[in-house]
Amino acid sequence: MALDKCTICGKATSNKCSRCRTAAYCSGICQKNDFALHKLLCGQYQAFLATRPAPTEEDISSGDSKPITYKAAILFPMDSNHPKLIWLKVQVRSEYETDCEEEEFPEYHHWEDLQKSLSDYMEWGQPMPHSRNGQDLKVYMAETAFGAYPLTQSLLKLNAGYEAREHGSLAAAPWAGNLVLVNFTTSIVEHPTEPECYDPAEKEVHNDVNLADLRYAFDYLTRRNYIFESDKPNPYVIRNPGRWFKAVKISCDGDIKLDGKKKFAEVSIHRHHPIFRHDDGESGISKHLGFPLLVKRIPPNPDWPDKMMRLPRSQRFHPYENHAAVSLMVNVDVASKHWRFAPEIWDKGADPMVLVARKDMKDLTAHQVEALVYYCQHEVQWNMGVVTEREMEGGSDGEDIYWVIDKETGEPRIPCDKTRQKFLDKYLVFNKFAEYFKEFKQKKIADGDAAWAAAVVSPQGSVPDEIEETKEEEYESMLRMMGAL
Repeated sequence: MALDKCTICGKATSNKCSRCRTAAYCSGICQKNDFALHKLLCGQYQAFLATRPAPTEEDISSGDSKPITYKAAILFPMDSNHPKLIWLKVQVRSEYETDCEEEEFPEYHHWEDLQKSLSDYMEWGQPMPHSRNGQDLKVYMAETAFGAYPLTQSLLKLNAGYEAREHGSLAAAPWAGNLVLVNFTTSIVEHPTEPECYDPAEKEVHNDVNLADLRYAFDYLTRRNYIFESDKPNPYVIRNPGRWFKAVKISCDGDIKLDGKKKFAEVSIHRHHPIFRHDDGESGISKHLGFPLLVKRIPPNPDWPDKMMRLPRSQRFHPYENHAAVSLMVNVDVASKHWRFAPEIWDKGADPMVLVARKDMKDLTAHQVEALVYYCQHEVQWNMGVVTEREMEGGSDGEDIYWVIDKETGEPRIPCDKTRQKFLDKYLVFNKFAEYFKEFKQKKIADGDAAWAAAVVSPQGSVPDEIEETKEEEYESMLRMMGAL
């Protein structure tokens, strides 16, 4: 007996769901992981297949087209929360005389509600990159869906908490309008009478969609999930081990006062998050401490101007202030003329929310970031000011000022007191910060914040673990390198 592949992990198995008889699972763990999504259609699948429409007289006598058949498909509706099973007419149309050049096209004009965002014939579907059990899948979405139709509500519901883009993007999700999933088999067919005169043709034959396809399609449609931010777990999305880890958002005043965000909030991000590909910034302070942190600015909520205008004049404020984020980006290069200042992009009075993540892709907690911010503000920046005063006074402890080479100009123009290096050796070392973290934690607990009881200092490390990528991930990595994703 030929074995099926597990819907979740792809291992060979003979165990199928006893109810729908289409999705296969190699273990109870895989079946449990898929259960929340699978159960949405499992109980109705076999009963639905029993309702297959028979071709009407109009279908049979439809001009020069071949007879129409009906195949099961899955609709992700734009105006309800869950996917639905639907019947699609599949019509063979031929512009030529030879049978090998006939093509099948799904047709669904009898579904009037689908016409809101789809044309009469589905000729341009988005194929998924990998075949499953010898069958392929396509997802159809109208070319004009974005801007013309709302985002696909059913996918927003299933993907709750996850995002592929930040505020200010063209779309908060990569899908809009109604989406239709179809299953088909591709074969290469030679010309029946003159194969030497014609190139072999590729033919698609449509099949009933099955409930393993529901999982494959959902994983594909949510493949660009980069961040998860919600107090409620999402039971539908399955995360691959080692691909997700904790990061922290530091909110600006607008996030806190207008959107009700916490100052420091934990989120989960994917290892392919843009923070690891875009050179927004690396905290020099954290690098000296032994756990380099990457910091990415997040565009502010575009609704803020309207919200501000609705506030009484006396309650209006500047929403783009985020001194906590700026403190992480203070320049600690002893040879730089920008010593003790953050780069202009980080300190120009327009500092939005930021995302902070460890460069080594290990977990980072809100407590760890909060303690580091206070250390930067009350220990690092304060004492950097003391160092600057000593430089202006002509040195400290009887030591003379000496010249260093400016890394930006290559010229010996910057008089720099040796106390800068002394400062680094005293304050930007891990043990010093670990002591501060311990004291900060004790104060938080004493003030009644019991959540700090389990807090631990951020461990040192800068190199990510190596992860063996799946075929799908290798394919997407290639697309990213080409700039296609």
